[in-house]
Amino acid sequence: MYSLLPQINDEMLGIEPLTLMLPSELQKETYEVKLTNETNDYYAFIIETHCQQYHARPDQGIVSPQSNCSIQITIQEQSTTKDDFIVKSTIVDKDLRAKQITQFMSKKDPNEVDEVPLVVVICNPDTAEALSKVSFIN
Repeated sequence: MYSLLPQINDEMLGIEPLTLMLPSELQKETYEVKLTNETNDYYAFIIETHCQQYHARPDQGIVSPQSNCSIQITIQEQSTTKDDFIVKSTIVDKDLRAKQITQFMSKKDPNEVDEVPLVVVICNPDTAEALSKVSFIN
């Protein structure tokens, strides 16, 4: 498993893990990130990255109240640097459709959109394994 840094509170989506610790010798190509909504609101999310070697599916969507969504991070080729994604989220009306999310977020006041980095760290296999066993508390 990866280093888990849960960020779950009652005002935003929880993202687990916040840091993907990937071994320098890639052992698998797809990793999971879980978005958790413990509120009574609907949250729209968009996952952005400027690194073409990573793809997130789905890269946008809506998480219903008291539910979660699994995001699959697929790695096309491995980088040797520190990379990241930005997970943007905001409360939306339950009638908003997935195809409207990008337009909706672009019009939203930036102060009403949470932006949380999801960091990808490439490390040697021993470090990745050791860090995966550490529990972090916010």
